[in-house]
Amino acid sequence: MIATTQRLCIVLEATNRTLQETFVAASSLPLDVVRRRHQSAPPAAIAHWLPGHDVSYTIVASGLSLQDAPAFIRGYGQTAARFGWKVVTDDWQ
Repeated sequence: MIATTQRLCIVLEATNRTLQETFVAASSLPLDVVRRRHQSAPPAAIAHWLPGHDVSYTIVASGLSLQDAPAFIRGYGQTAARFGWKVVTDDWQ
């Protein structure tokens, strides 16, 4: 039997209530680290989010393999859509 090691990740949802946008992405980092990185240097997809915006972060899945995360993000992004809200997805953070 060949043992393999898989890197696991979380899928996070960042909700910007000011702009009515949701950002869904995967990361191997803890949620607090991702939040701090986004506050200091947000990814291009949400670079227009400003420090004064009402933003919250939530883990929506954990323990996913890196290979499974993109499919989960696509599916979750479709179900997370709220009427009038924009959903932005990114496979990796």
